[in-house]
Amino acid sequence: MSENSPKVDRRVRRSRRLIEQALFDLWQERGWDDISVMDIAERAGVNRSTFYAHYDDKYDLLGYSIRNRFSLYLQETVPTPDEFSIHDLHKLVMAMRGFAAQIHAGCHPVENQLDLIMQAQVQTVLQEFLLAWLQKSNIQTQRDTLALTLSWTVFGAGMRASVLGDAAEVSALVAEVVSIIKRMIPTEVVSAL
Repeated sequence: MSENSPKVDRRVRRSRRLIEQALFDLWQERGWDDISVMDIAERAGVNRSTFYAHYDDKYDLLGYSIRNRFSLYLQETVPTPDEFSIHDLHKLVMAMRGFAAQIHAGCHPVENQLDLIMQAQVQTVLQEFLLAWLQKSNIQTQRDTLALTLSWTVFGAGMRASVLGDAAEVSALVAEVVSIIKRMIPTEVVSAL
C-alpha cells in the first residue's frame, strides 16, 4: 500500500515519515554501521515498539524508504505510465540518474549490502513502472521479461550517468541507451506506445 494512500492513517504516515527522515539524517551524520534502531527511534521521537510495528529492522526501513522515495521522485519527474510514451524514455533514464546522485550525495559511502538493497528497490519500482506502461500495448507474451530487461537497462544507464561529470558525456550515453531500448521493443509494440 502506498504511503500516500488514503487508507493509510494520518498518524501512520507521520510516524513513517519521521522514522524515515531520522534514518537519513543519522546516516549523513554517522554512517550506516553506527546507527541502531534505538538511535532512529529516539531521533524520530517514537518508541522502539512503534518502529517495530512498521519495520523489521533498519535494513527493512532502508528498503521501504528507497522504494517510497523513488516512487515519489518518478511521480515528480516523468509522466505517469498512462501518459508515458516511447519518446519519454530519456526522461526516465535522467530521472534514474538524478535519483542515484541524490541518494549518494551527503551519505557516507555505502557497503555492498546497502547498495544491493537500494538497487533491488529502485529496479523493482522501475520494473513496475515499465510493466504498467507496457500494459498499454498489444504485446501479450514476454511483457514481464521485457519490463525486467528494460528496467535493468534504465537502471544501469542512470547509475552510469550519475557518475559522469560532463554534460555532453551524459547526453551521449542517454541518447545511445534510448536508441538501444527502442530497438529492444518489438516494432508492433512501439507503434502502440
